[in-house]
Amino acid sequence: MDNQNLEEIISEVKEKARIEVDKKYSSDMLGYIHALEKEMKKILKEEYGIEWSKQNERYSGDSID
Repeated sequence: MDNQNLEEIISEVKEKARIEVDKKYSSDMLGYIHALEKEMKKILKEEYGIEWSKQNERYSGDSID
């Protein structure tokens, strides 16, 4: 998988995730980004077989700014 293809997948997943999350939450609501990331993770796994994790999940012992 090349970078351009990956960028297209991420862009598509973001849009799908926004559509789903916007059905339940307002984009200015506290925690919206967490719901969006959770939905993106779900879509990546179910539709593309990609196991995605956020930085804090990969580096749980490290502090990341």
